[in-house]
Amino acid sequence: MTSFLDKAVPILSKEDLEKLHTGSLLSRLQKLRALEESESSSDWLASELPSAEEFVLFKETDAWRTAYDDLKSVLDAREHIPRGGKEKRREQAFKRKHR
Repeated sequence: MTSFLDKAVPILSKEDLEKLHTGSLLSRLQKLRALEESESSSDWLASELPSAEEFVLFKETDAWRTAYDDLKSVLDAREHIPRGGKEKRREQAFKRKHR
């Protein structure tokens, strides 16, 4: 059984976000996007929900919008390195394997 805390996203200040590694920020972005839309559409019981002061729980909240906007602004300030196409990644993997 999944605990709600497994899905809830801790509230962090923008300063704390700036200290995180880019991979951690991208993981946080995925978690924010995966949250349920609203409490009314959720199947969680009110007694199962953690404090809304500590966690972002649903997308239809000011906390979600603030967390998302802060995260996007921190990511926008980071250097972007394009991944390249799927074919290029396969070619590089092949070269590494057959050295």
